[in-house]
Amino acid sequence: IAEEYSVSPARFSLAAAYPNPSNNSVVFSFTLPTTTRTHLYLFDTPGQRVATLIDRSVHSQGTHRLLYDTSHLASGLYIYRQSVLGAQSSR
Repeated sequence: IAEEYSVSPARFSLAAAYPNPSNNSVVFSFTLPTTTRTHLYLFDTPGQRVATLIDRSVHSQGTHRLLYDTSHLASGLYIYRQSVLGAQSSR
């Protein structure tokens, strides 16, 4: 007899973006323990917001991936920040 178990993620996590370095696109991956609203922003090194990747979208519990086209961005270092109902994470 096979049994199936569904395991809920225990906490919020934001994975490292890949590939790194990227040429034309990058994948952002995050895990949510519950269905919630989230924001994901991209900043340049002086701290200017260069993109809003997710803004107040409701995402279900589980792991989510977002493919973002970076071909319009100048070469350089970028920082991304996600906020989830009071939790924050930056990379």
